[in-house]
Amino acid sequence: MTSQFQKIFFLLFIIVSLSYKSFAQQEKVVHLISAEKLMNAQKDDITYRKFVGDVIFKIDSTLFYCDTAYVNDLKNDFDAYGHIKVKMSDTLNLYGDIIHYFGDSKIANIYHNVRLVDNETVLTTDKLKFDRVSEIASYTTGGEIVDSTNRLVSKKGFYNTKNHEVTFKENVRIFNPDYTVTSDTLMYNTDSRIINFRGPSWIKSDENTMYSENGWYNTLSDIGQFNEKAFIDNGKQIIKGDSLYYDRKIDFAKAINNVFIKDTVKKVIITGNYSEYNSLNQYAFVTDSAQAIFLSSNDSLFLHADSLKAIFDTTNTLQKIHAHYKTKFFQKGIQGKCDSLIYNTNDSIISMYKTPILWAKDSQITADSILIKMHEEELDYMELYKKCMIISHDTLDDYNQIKGKYMKAFFKNNALSKINADGNAETIYYLRDEEMKLIGVNKSVSSSMIIRFKNNKLNWITFIKNPKGEALPQKDITEEQRFFKEFEWLENEKPKNRFEIF
Repeated sequence: MTSQFQKIFFLLFIIVSLSYKSFAQQEKVVHLISAEKLMNAQKDDITYRKFVGDVIFKIDSTLFYCDTAYVNDLKNDFDAYGHIKVKMSDTLNLYGDIIHYFGDSKIANIYHNVRLVDNETVLTTDKLKFDRVSEIASYTTGGEIVDSTNRLVSKKGFYNTKNHEVTFKENVRIFNPDYTVTSDTLMYNTDSRIINFRGPSWIKSDENTMYSENGWYNTLSDIGQFNEKAFIDNGKQIIKGDSLYYDRKIDFAKAINNVFIKDTVKKVIITGNYSEYNSLNQYAFVTDSAQAIFLSSNDSLFLHADSLKAIFDTTNTLQKIHAHYKTKFFQKGIQGKCDSLIYNTNDSIISMYKTPILWAKDSQITADSILIKMHEEELDYMELYKKCMIISHDTLDDYNQIKGKYMKAFFKNNALSKINADGNAETIYYLRDEEMKLIGVNKSVSSSMIIRFKNNKLNWITFIKNPKGEALPQKDITEEQRFFKEFEWLENEKPKNRFEIF
């Protein structure tokens, strides 16, 4: 720089400094740091100072860089053009092609190729408003924010440079290598990388889809808490709850209050007030008013227990449901009660353990354990193991009774049609004439026998081996001879409808 040019530049600096003397005590004063040329410009009867070439202004601690600037001395407004840079700190810088700055409100409007760079975070848009008082940058015509983890786009955005909190509105999308978020309104912190949902929001990945209208999701730890109509859908199961926690890395979900799990493949719904779901360990656990509903167009089965556990295979296909403690179920054609139960969804087999009781129309069935085979939503057959007893209500206080060590009972339309009994099979059944008048009681014992039913009533018995029996006339029947000593009619424990399983 020549000595003559240095003199001109110094004189220029003195002139500019004097022109701002009346504003020197005000925080909003635009201070010129440097420029190659200074001249006057006239527009709408207002005189501007025009600065050209490597222009630098300073307002408070903020530096403004540009190629050309027009300064309104009366208002401390200026318009700047070309290679705009606003340096607010060592880590916060704003770039664009044009800037309009209003000194009274301390608001800057930046246009074209706009970039706000805050450490690793870059906001790009075509038009940005920056409020130096609130330190909030906003756009309303579309923009995106990119950091090392996510890319976020929306029609409207409000970026608080003090706490690094961004509010996105309208057509919000977040692109992450593992999933995509779409929303109407959400907040995002560029430091913590946490999303806060403030409206209908979706998180979609190859593994599942999540929905929430209120909650948060940490994009670094992949842990989220969802509320208000929240659910997770993995394509085979849908999980809902008033409060829904999710850890993506271990595919673990915890739902609390109004829990709803639906298996869309096997058509099973599980409800309760507390649930844990882990596809890596292939289970779902539900307790607190736990209920499983095996859906049917004609006759759904409702099951309750203190806790329910669903077992899945590696493809998230439901295999079994385990019911533990105080188990009861209701279906129009069959009801049951036991301590624990396993339902195999592949072959529709129900295994009942610890004092199981079944009611099928007018029959009561008990044993140490019971296996039930369902076919097309109806009873097909069942197997009874040890201390087996089947009681059929005859009339009034009369009951036909069968007991043995092992029985296999066959059903038609959920009514008993045949029983194969083995191991010291015994019967007590009431003999009646064609007018259903009582004739007597038949007591029989055989190593094995076949009992057939008609209209859910005992019709005839075929004794297979070593039969013994006697028919007692009505007048000779004592009270003890009417019942086996193990007889216990448990009608009062039978659920009469789906609500009595609780």
